[in-house]
Amino acid sequence: MSIEDDVVQVSYNLPPAAVAAAVLRLDAARPDPNVTPAQLQRVLYLAQGHYLAATGRRLFDAPVTATHRGPVVAPVQRECAPYTGQVIVHERGYATDPGLPRDALEFLTRVWEQHGDQIATTLARLTHARDPWAITCARGEGTVIPDQAMIEHFSYEVPARERVLHPGIVVVTQEDLDNLDRDEDDIIDRALTALLAGETHD
Repeated sequence: MSIEDDVVQVSYNLPPAAVAAAVLRLDAARPDPNVTPAQLQRVLYLAQGHYLAATGRRLFDAPVTATHRGPVVAPVQRECAPYTGQVIVHERGYATDPGLPRDALEFLTRVWEQHGDQIATTLARLTHARDPWAITCARGEGTVIPDQAMIEHFSYEVPARERVLHPGIVVVTQEDLDNLDRDEDDIIDRALTALLAGETHD
């Protein structure tokens, strides 16, 4: 599904298998693919969290549950079960076109650029050592991680330099606003100068 207006398209509630296929396609394009089922689950969790924080909506239409092994998207876990401990694209071959909307593919590419080269232990630290996985897992194996908990964590706890934004989202900082106020007079002066210069040539 997607929300569209004249400027921004925000796709949401996409099939989890298609989102997983897009991640595997990015992995398959590398000289040395290395994504195992466990790593794929961690990347999906990070993607869902960043997307929720950026748009308020789920990237894929499936809950993320907290297990002692880490965050899990059950439909993808079942599909990848035969490849446990193995590099998925080595076993399945090159991932086919997942058929996702352009904005979702661009977002996943940004997630991949941020996290794709991180080794398994780094991904595990990102998903295990921080909320909301740890808090949810303490409530019981297989408990669903609430969307709101992911929104709050990825919005406020993840450092700004590590945030992954939807391609249609632009972040304006207080510094940007301060600069805009400071530069407003200069912008107006330059515009007036250009207009007056145009009148001189008439």
